[in-house]
Amino acid sequence: MNYLQDERGNILVRVGDQVENDEARFFIGGINESQTLCHIDKTKPFELLNKNSPLANCIRQGNYSASVQTLKTPNAKLTGLAGFSASPG
Repeated sequence: MNYLQDERGNILVRVGDQVENDEARFFIGGINESQTLCHIDKTKPFELLNKNSPLANCIRQGNYSASVQTLKTPNAKLTGLAGFSASPG
């Protein structure tokens, strides 16, 4: 999957966009087939935001995937998606 879009067909996020949740801020390296998780792009900067997170070590290593429902973007296009679909590239 290369991007997520809303029910109207508007693209919300693409692979390469920066997103964040309460745990981490990162660039999307991939979107899984079930369209529910966005993975960290390890080739770009990523940041642990919650040092008390049980996933802190995974995030520091770049081994983290975040639920689409928890993500937001700097320009607020994406804030906990309710209805969306993903498209392959």
